[in-house]
Amino acid sequence: MGDWLLMKKIIFLIIFIFSLNSFAQNFIKDFGIRGKTCKTHAANWTPQWTNVVGYWRFDGSGSLGWNTTVSAVKGPSGIAYEDDVRMNYSSSSSMYLFQGINSTPIYSFGWWYYDFINFGMSAGIGGLGPLTISFWGYLYDGTILYKSDGGIEQGWIVIANYSNANLQFRAYYGSGDAYRTTSNYLPSMVGPLWAHYTITWDGSNNGTGIKIYVNGVEPGYSTTVSGSGTRTSDSSRFLYLGQRGEIEGTTQYPFDGKIDELVIWNTALTALEVSSIYTAQKKCH
Repeated sequence: MGDWLLMKKIIFLIIFIFSLNSFAQNFIKDFGIRGKTCKTHAANWTPQWTNVVGYWRFDGSGSLGWNTTVSAVKGPSGIAYEDDVRMNYSSSSSMYLFQGINSTPIYSFGWWYYDFINFGMSAGIGGLGPLTISFWGYLYDGTILYKSDGGIEQGWIVIANYSNANLQFRAYYGSGDAYRTTSNYLPSMVGPLWAHYTITWDGSNNGTGIKIYVNGVEPGYSTTVSGSGTRTSDSSRFLYLGQRGEIEGTTQYPFDGKIDELVIWNTALTALEVSSIYTAQKKCH
């Protein structure tokens, strides 16, 4: 009899400890505490990890100075350039804040600069198509990602337009670009909010080969255009975050907003895989 009571107590204790651990993990998720659940072992919740060619978490604190290194979980590090201390880690120490639209560019070495990060021309992020781009964003307006040089358009661009509340991916072709534009990129009609954005492109010139997801779901499209002509490799072009290259003048279409957890794959993820990313991360943002 005594042994049975002892066994019951042990079983109860095991169940209690398990329940307490489960509660603690859910508490961390639900209250957005960016601990081990969301910030470590990315390979465990990132689909097709072997095909990830770039992953940047953008964690830190304070302001970014000129020529500051931006570390990567996977892929090339970037170099940050800012005009007047307007590019910062946010107060939550987990994303970058750009203020390109409202800032004044500086002129240096024959070029105009807004806030941006240059990830270089690493072989892993060059000549992609198919590809997938995933990030958390608090979007206002401007160029989010740009793989070209601002003069000869050879790669691709991701750009947000706040006045029309749309997001566009465009792949450059010789005679006519392939692009797709969402009907609305905002998760709420009250204005910009944090949302998860994923863009997949199958590498073809068909506009329908581009898919854009907001919080794991395609929001619908206002424009779908197929490309024509030849496509030149962008392997020798830099990848920029925050503006349209380093072109002379003030036509870089700089980004205004916040961005976090940027990931690039060299393959087009499925809708189910896109949804799994949002599900794994949504309680961390």
